[in-house]
Amino acid sequence: GWRGADLGAYARFIARVKDEGGEIHSLQVNFRSVPAILSEVDRAIGPVMVAEEGLQPAFEGLLPAQGVADEDLPGGRRPVEYWVSWAQVDEALGTEGGAKTRADEAREIEAQMLVRDLLDLRESSDLQWCDVAILQRTGTQHEPYLDALRAAGIPFLIEGDRNYYARREIIDATALISVVMDPTDHVSLLAWLRSSIVGLPDAALLPLWKHQFPKLVTALTEAADEELDACISAAKAALDADVPGLAALPDWDVALRDAVRVLRVLRNSWKSDEADRFVDKLRALTLLEETEAARFQGAHRLANLERFFSRLRSNLSDPALDPVIAVRALRRAIEERPKEEEAQPGDETLDAIRILTVHKAKGLTFDHVYVMGLHGAFGGRGADEGPACDAGKVDGRWELRLLGVPSLGYDALQGRRAEVSRAEEVRNLYVAMTRPRVRLVMAGRWPEAVEEVPAAKAKSRMDLLAARQVALPDLAGLFAAAAKEDAEAFDEAGARWVMPAPREETRRLKESAGTVAGEAVAREEQALIEKARAEAREEMARPFTGTASGRAKTEKPSEERAAQEDEGEAAQAPLAPALPSIIGKAVHQAMECFDISADPDTEHARQRDLLEDYVADAGSESLRAPALNEAQKIWDGLKGAALLEKLREVEIIGRELPLLLAPREGVAGEPVGACIGTIDLLYRDPADGAYVIADHKSDNLTDDAGMEERAIKYRAQGEVYVEAIAKGLCRQGDPPPRFELWFLRAGKIVQVPMNGDTTPPPAPMAPKKKSSEQGSLF
Repeated sequence: GWRGADLGAYARFIARVKDEGGEIHSLQVNFRSVPAILSEVDRAIGPVMVAEEGLQPAFEGLLPAQGVADEDLPGGRRPVEYWVSWAQVDEALGTEGGAKTRADEAREIEAQMLVRDLLDLRESSDLQWCDVAILQRTGTQHEPYLDALRAAGIPFLIEGDRNYYARREIIDATALISVVMDPTDHVSLLAWLRSSIVGLPDAALLPLWKHQFPKLVTALTEAADEELDACISAAKAALDADVPGLAALPDWDVALRDAVRVLRVLRNSWKSDEADRFVDKLRALTLLEETEAARFQGAHRLANLERFFSRLRSNLSDPALDPVIAVRALRRAIEERPKEEEAQPGDETLDAIRILTVHKAKGLTFDHVYVMGLHGAFGGRGADEGPACDAGKVDGRWELRLLGVPSLGYDALQGRRAEVSRAEEVRNLYVAMTRPRVRLVMAGRWPEAVEEVPAAKAKSRMDLLAARQVALPDLAGLFAAAAKEDAEAFDEAGARWVMPAPREETRRLKESAGTVAGEAVAREEQALIEKARAEAREEMARPFTGTASGRAKTEKPSEERAAQEDEGEAAQAPLAPALPSIIGKAVHQAMECFDISADPDTEHARQRDLLEDYVADAGSESLRAPALNEAQKIWDGLKGAALLEKLREVEIIGRELPLLLAPREGVAGEPVGACIGTIDLLYRDPADGAYVIADHKSDNLTDDAGMEERAIKYRAQGEVYVEAIAKGLCRQGDPPPRFELWFLRAGKIVQVPMNGDTTPPPAPMAPKKKSSEQGSLF
């Protein structure tokens, strides 16, 4: 059940209380809702909430509290209303209406009925927006209602499960921190420029980059002010004045100059001020909170930023926590998005309609509750589907699904889960109907002929409501009467039934619209619209960013798709599934931070001590301890090894180097914004001056054959890296870049063939250690 709720355990607890001589009493008095609503709950829920041991409790009717009575509602409204979201038939366009109305069109109709009802209520009564809730089964169908509310100027708050780290303001704040603390982080620089803090138009990016803006901002000294000013001026002069939207940002260069000035102050503060002072300057100079507060859902944004800066202050003030590690953890959270709900505004009295799922509404009360989209189908996997790896108990026996292969009784487990889900849908409908105090509105695309089905076979909440104790009225007849009589509401079957009949102003618009396009033209236009919608859906399905390994997957056959940027997918039999990722990241960090100018043994020891910090965010102690142990084993094997000595001998261009590639036009599956990745090590080979991309691998491989096989699987990913370096750094006449894997456990390097070369990679070789007589590694 929801969040692991176990009715069987509850039933066993009740039985134990009885066995111990305890008494069981029913709580049937409802202090929330008026009698008319509770009567409808009895009519609707009583027939479908049938007791079933361990699955569904018996339904118990609710009694209104003493002194609670139905209230007179403005405009002849009733405590219980059912809205029928049927469209009118439009013969000119060949669109069907009534019960055949499309599901998405039905939601649009509901949204318009909702807004009209809310505005009328607000005008005719002392209604406060915060006394209204809009409930849906899931949070995926909010948009039509949000659009209608925005257009009407009605304030609302979405009480959703959106991830804290997915919030735009948190991503922007993290980019700001990164660009302050790490001047070479040009990916964060790009995010900072495009954030609300700077507001740089996208059209200005290319001219700025052409005039060396990243290089100047990386150094960012007062002496370079004239160069920066000239760079920004040149970029503005190069912009085409006809770029859409650019006219609305005539002074973007002024904002950019000020942002760069603030960035320089913050970098100096980061080096010299205490953590509290630095965070205070950060908030005061960037005006991030003030800017976000003025935007849509400003109260939510402020609450999220308050949490962000509070944590930042705490982390930077902790002497035991390396600030660089703290910032890296922030960036990783943005990428991986661990589960954490966004903060809520501190002012719970904010006058805005609440939009939330039924699960979120448990325990809450509102005067008016609108339950929308009753026709939405219940979700869930089919009996023959499931996650690749899964396990659960059914009838006291464990059933499994491992790597997509189910055990013989796995279908019984899936069947039991489906039963639990269907029983829970009944309880969810009960929760939704018992949230309002004075008025309940239930909206949906009702079928023309309602057929009663068992609750266990219900496919939507509409199916559950079909079992009402009082038979549903003739909806088709009411719909026809509404269109003919210009009426909208009918009191039938114990409730008010509201139809979206065309109003007088709607008819006037139709009469003044002139001649209607012919049927052929209308169908041609409809086909063009459908084509445009299909193209739009395909475009919206593209991710904003993709990874280098993700691009490789779209190009290579399935047997080559094992290559991943994250070490977490390496198969290491003795370790738990989460450990390889933690171990790989820790050793990567030690390689990144290894000071090649220090004494090798002393620096090796220092990095070994830091491994404990590198695994600090691994979660539970049960993961940290074995991860630290394995990471130390790998690191100990590198002491005095030729791999570390090679780091000291080559010309290092960068370590943990961010990679940003433009998407390829016309290639399916390409991201909208960019292809991103991280190069573990980029250096120049002193022998021929070629750029070499080295990818560190902590895989549990020591045999040559295994390393050669793994190298072939990483070839596609390497080609992405090689392409990026060739385009970004190589000049005419330079040797082509190379890609190699550094297997840290084995202390060996495998060069991976590129450019479509299908020959096997050369045998793994340990780099030669430089002796006192040798003048070169090679």
